[in-house]
Amino acid sequence: MCGIGDKVDRRPIDPPLIVELQVLRKGHPTDSLHKCSDPEWHKLSNLFLTAVLLPCKKKRPTPDLDVHVHSQLTVGRTVSSLYQFRDLDHQEKFFFVFSDLSIRAEGNYLFKLALFEITGLDVSFKTSIDTDEFTVYSAKKFPGMFGSCPLARSFARQGLKIRIRKASAPRKRRRVRHSKDVIFQYQRVLNLNEKYEDDDDTEEGEANSPTSSSCSSVDSPQIPATATSPTNDR
Repeated sequence: MCGIGDKVDRRPIDPPLIVELQVLRKGHPTDSLHKCSDPEWHKLSNLFLTAVLLPCKKKRPTPDLDVHVHSQLTVGRTVSSLYQFRDLDHQEKFFFVFSDLSIRAEGNYLFKLALFEITGLDVSFKTSIDTDEFTVYSAKKFPGMFGSCPLARSFARQGLKIRIRKASAPRKRRRVRHSKDVIFQYQRVLNLNEKYEDDDDTEEGEANSPTSSSCSSVDSPQIPATATSPTNDR
C-alpha cells in the first residue's frame, strides 16, 4: 500500500523483498558455496545488491533503462549487504533482504536488482535480474494485509530486524437497511402513536366523569310521614 510521508505514513512492501545468492564453484555446477568456513567465502563480503523501481514492462517507454541507485518513488534503503541465514530446510545460505522499502504512488511496478562487487577502490557490475510485477494499492483500494511469509518469520527468529505481520481481518461491511426494514420501523412508529392517542382519550374521559367528591348531589326520595291522632281512653 502506498504512502506519502518519509516517516509518518510509511507502509513497507509486504512480503519483503528477499533475494537468495547462489555461488557455484568452477567446474562443479551443482556444488554451491554456502559456508563461512569455506576459504572463498570472504570474497562474498564485498558484494551488495541494489533495487531500482521500474514501471511494468507493458507501460515502460523504452526497452531497458540504466540502473540507478536511487528512485524518486521509493522510500527506504535500496541497497542491501549480504546476510547468511538458515532457510526453511535449515540449510545455511546467503540472502539479500530489503525490509523497509515503500512506494509513494499506486500502480504496477517491478524491481531491477543489480549485483555489484567492491574491489579496492573500484566497484564493478556483475549481473542483474528483474522481479515479478506487483501492484501497489491506495488506502481506499487496499484489499487487506496477509501474514508474513514463513521465510521472513524464520529470519526474524535468527535475529534479523524485520517487521512481522499478522493477517488482517476482513473489513466489516456496513449493514444496508432494506425497504422492508424501513416499512417495519414505520409501522412500529404508527402503532406507538395510536397507543399514545388511546391513552390520552382514556385520561380525558376519566377527568370528565362524576366522582364522589364532585359538587353534584342526588336527591333522595322523601318518605311521607303519617300523623296519628291521640286516642282518649275512656
